[in-house]
Amino acid sequence: MRTQLIGIALIALLVALAGCGDRGGPGAGKGKGGPPGEGGKEGEAPPAPVEVATVTTGPISDGLEATATVQARNRAEIRARASGAVSSIDVEEGERVTAGQRLARIDQPAYQSLIGQARAQVEKARRDVLAAQQLRKQGVLPQQQLEDAEFALRQARLELRRLEDERGLGAVTSPIEGVVVSRAVEPGEAISAGAALFEVADLAALEIELYVPERHLGRLKVGLPVRVDADALGGARLTGGVERIAPTVDPRSGTVKVTVALGDGTVDATPDTPAGKLRPGMYVRARIVLDTREDAVLVPRQAVVYENDRPFAFRVEDGVARKLTLEVGHSDRDQLEIRSPLAAGDTIITFGQRGLQDGAKVRVVGAPKADGGPPGDGGPKAGGRAAKPAKKKAADSEESP
Repeated sequence: MRTQLIGIALIALLVALAGCGDRGGPGAGKGKGGPPGEGGKEGEAPPAPVEVATVTTGPISDGLEATATVQARNRAEIRARASGAVSSIDVEEGERVTAGQRLARIDQPAYQSLIGQARAQVEKARRDVLAAQQLRKQGVLPQQQLEDAEFALRQARLELRRLEDERGLGAVTSPIEGVVVSRAVEPGEAISAGAALFEVADLAALEIELYVPERHLGRLKVGLPVRVDADALGGARLTGGVERIAPTVDPRSGTVKVTVALGDGTVDATPDTPAGKLRPGMYVRARIVLDTREDAVLVPRQAVVYENDRPFAFRVEDGVARKLTLEVGHSDRDQLEIRSPLAAGDTIITFGQRGLQDGAKVRVVGAPKADGGPPGDGGPKAGGRAAKPAKKKAADSEESP
């Protein structure tokens, strides 16, 4: 009896297994696998989502970039020429001064008595000369003694002039016309000769000094335009010009100094930045413009990938990514000039191209940046290349339940 029950259970199990196997027969393709004949699509990778941009044309320049600090062309650090106590301060920071204007006064009381003694000595020597001249006329004084008296008078006068000049060193004056940019002394402060007191700069003539690698020396020349960006003024830009190129190369750094004139540093207002003015000490980024192409084929920098130092880009053609080797020309911070094989109007991948292979299917997410259309429209069709991936996605969606 027990053997019969086991046999019946085995027969029931075989029947159940046979029923499951029948489900994979003809007609099973109407489920998730799709209709008969399309079962191979189940193994294909889905199109990769990518962002794209449209290749454009426009001007681009080739140049040398460097950073620098703005400085005044004419500036003077004024130091004390005599020791003493500061008796007065005549100017403050920010005030405009003229050449020769007094900035401060250093009191030197010791010179008062010294100058008094020197004046008395001059008077005595003058009387000695008058007396010697009278005696010489009477013939009772040798000529040599008269000459000695006249020499003593000259010496006394020179000593008086020296003391008066040294007392004049107590008057601190500006050697140039400009603006007082710093004051390092306080009234009543005791200072010694050589102490820093003021700094005066002419803010109407600003400049920067750039240090360029010597290999570019042959491309540099006076008069080249220089674009200067100041982050402190909201990224405002002004254009200066190469004014001087040093005749020697620094052997330690292998660079040559290039001086760029910036005028008075005024930056005009734009829709993006307010009006402003550069000041000495500001940090700026400069680009010496060596050459400009007005009608260059331009792509965003992020569209270009490098393999073994060779530049590549992916062009979208009918929903497929085509890998192209590029010939790159000029470049700036945001764009690259492509001399071949891209052309204006091509659609290129700007995001999602890492790891893509030539011929891979892609799905465009959003519109090309150069178009500005609403996301999802596929952007300009560029011969149907950008729009078809979206249509293919719709077809794939219809095939899936």
